[in-house]
Amino acid sequence: MTNFIFLKRLERLNRLTKRWAYSGTNTVSREKLAQQIIDQYLATRRSEQQNHLTWSDERTSEYNGKEFESIYCWVTVDPVTQLAKKGIEHLEKNELDKLRKILDELSNEQKLISKIKSRIRKSRNVREHPLNKLIASELQKNPTINLPNLTKRLKALEGKGVITQWDSEEANNENYIYSKYSDGKEAPRVKVSGLKERYYDVRNKK
Repeated sequence: MTNFIFLKRLERLNRLTKRWAYSGTNTVSREKLAQQIIDQYLATRRSEQQNHLTWSDERTSEYNGKEFESIYCWVTVDPVTQLAKKGIEHLEKNELDKLRKILDELSNEQKLISKIKSRIRKSRNVREHPLNKLIASELQKNPTINLPNLTKRLKALEGKGVITQWDSEEANNENYIYSKYSDGKEAPRVKVSGLKERYYDVRNKK
């Protein structure tokens, strides 16, 4: 019974994380989904404990508090969700031996902590995209600037330093914005259609 409950909760956690990619830029909706992912993660962790279904509300709350506190300073669900996705794939293919390895990884607390800390260290070393800096600069000049006007301002900067190329809107393929860092190194290209999400991400950080 315990393994069945664990797998069902793991499956729901996987579904929730898949929804994240399509959750849009609505801050309220994303915060609500993030809370659901955290709640489901805690429920999945509880299902590994013996007789967890008979726990009192007080004991469940205490467990959640300790579990959340232990990951509070460096929480990221990426390593967990990646394992969950692999687990679901193996389950659907009835690859029980491979699924057992995934469950072993999920139950290895120290290994998960190591994965999470490694992910955070890597994320801290990622350079701020030059396009983000331009957006932040425009927001600093005009905090109420809307997306259409911001897009016009950025497009006017093409060929003047940071933005080296802005694909024509008439092109049949996906349009991209090409830019470079202050040291001249080429930055990852950015989809023109992704400007909206980037704009809200930068604005919400300010």
